[in-house]
Amino acid sequence: MGFQMISWSLAVFVLFSIVVLIIEIFVYSSYANQNSTTQNTVLTEQVLYNYEKYFENISTISNQIQDRVYSNDDLVSDNEEKKEDGQFFDNIIAIKREINSIRVYSLSTGSLLAKDSQSINDSVDVNNPDEWFTSAKTNTLIDNFSAVTYSGESYHIVLSRYAESNKGQLDCIVRMDLDFTSIVNSIYEVDFGTGGHIIIYDKNYSLVYTSSNEYSDSEKALLKENVLGTKSVTIDKHDFVLTQYTISHTTWRVALFSNVDAVRATNTTFIIITAIVCLASCVAFSFILVLLASTVTRPLNDLQEAMDAVRDSDYLKYVPTKIKGSNEVEELNESYDGMMKQIKKLMSNVVEEQNNQRKSEFKALTNQINPHFLYNTLDSIIYLIDEGKNEDAQTMVLALSKFFRISISKGKTIISLRDEIEHIKNYLIIQKMRYKDSFSYQIEAEPLCLDFQVIKLILQPIVENAIYHGLHEKESGIIRVICYQEGDFLKLSVKDNGLGITQNKIDEIRQSFDDPEVYNGVGLKNVYQRLKIYYGPKADVLIESVLDEGTTITLVIPLRGGLNDQK
Repeated sequence: MGFQMISWSLAVFVLFSIVVLIIEIFVYSSYANQNSTTQNTVLTEQVLYNYEKYFENISTISNQIQDRVYSNDDLVSDNEEKKEDGQFFDNIIAIKREINSIRVYSLSTGSLLAKDSQSINDSVDVNNPDEWFTSAKTNTLIDNFSAVTYSGESYHIVLSRYAESNKGQLDCIVRMDLDFTSIVNSIYEVDFGTGGHIIIYDKNYSLVYTSSNEYSDSEKALLKENVLGTKSVTIDKHDFVLTQYTISHTTWRVALFSNVDAVRATNTTFIIITAIVCLASCVAFSFILVLLASTVTRPLNDLQEAMDAVRDSDYLKYVPTKIKGSNEVEELNESYDGMMKQIKKLMSNVVEEQNNQRKSEFKALTNQINPHFLYNTLDSIIYLIDEGKNEDAQTMVLALSKFFRISISKGKTIISLRDEIEHIKNYLIIQKMRYKDSFSYQIEAEPLCLDFQVIKLILQPIVENAIYHGLHEKESGIIRVICYQEGDFLKLSVKDNGLGITQNKIDEIRQSFDDPEVYNGVGLKNVYQRLKIYYGPKADVLIESVLDEGTTITLVIPLRGGLNDQK
């Protein structure tokens, strides 16, 4: 009873601890994930702001240059005398240090129309132009940006756009060489975690810039799948939050991979620590409960153990207990001892009555055999006398006398295997004479088995079945009786070379052993029941048969486990 109380108390405490653990994990994980999301949003907005501010300023200058080129004939002209010296471009470069150079080319010829004072004189091969020139020629309404290139310790991009000069009379391509180093450096100041990085790609998912060493196909597939917004992804067993935005004033998109392994690891560590604390609390609480119960409920536990033995039906092994405790417990113990003494006495009487009943059943089954066999033997003697074979009849009477001397055995139900073999030998002599030597027999027994004690008259019904059912149509039958020891069992086999029996018939015989409603003869069932009564469940009768080859009946007798009374 005390342990039941401990179990319930511990179960309630464990349940409470689990609920607290789940709530703490949920609250902490939500808080940690929210902080991670907030941090990732701030980082994303910071990076995106730097990009958009940068490209917004560049686009503003690009528009200013386009307006100046369109309205000022002297800035860009095919007439060398009307060209200005590029001071306007120099002023822009002086104000915007991220602009390295500004040049304007003729769309049709590729010749240089205008430049800042520091740029070299060059031209564009319009038959085989560079990508920046082709992009501006193709996309005339927007600023076109090249991929980021690295040179020395600086990063560069090229802006190119279509422009009209002389108020629409001259088509131009404006090129601005831009320093992208400050933006790249600002990226390295942002902590995206282990493996975290930024990718800038164009509308064709071609790489513009990446802060990592590569732009893998798996990353490209993730970018195509997510398109825009935020999504959790896994790359090389690392967890990332992927955020994608379009950069204003460009056709580019930026993708930020923020590593959240640390958040996951923190959550896992917190769960483990909290679980350990809860487990330690449960262990401590259990120890306290056990300590308390051992001092308060120990007498009741001792009494419960004694009752458990009764519950397991171990009445005869019950030992009176002397439990110390409160007056109520001691009185209960005395009442329980008195009750158990009475039960033990009653159980002893029941066991004795059952043993006597089993002995009576055994003797009744044994007595069934004598009239049955006597009838068959007398029938054989009458047959010999009718045939005038007085000497054979005399021999049969003598064998019958020996047979019944062993059968009676001074009232004993247990005889030696040697006597049982002698008994069956006399029986075979009688039957062999009756059937005019139509069969032969062999008896084999291991010498060490001859002194084993067995219940009498167990071989004769088996041999009788072999003669009547196995060899009754056989001209030259053989019966072999073999006795041997196998492990803890004595095995007595009767083999014949007769007609054999089918498996269905064997199943019917086996069923008749335990089912009183199924009848399949008396002899074999009688032997089976006597073996079970005397030797218990380990004893058995095995049947093996092959049609037209013969049948083997084996009696399996345990060498230990029979009734103690062998009289």
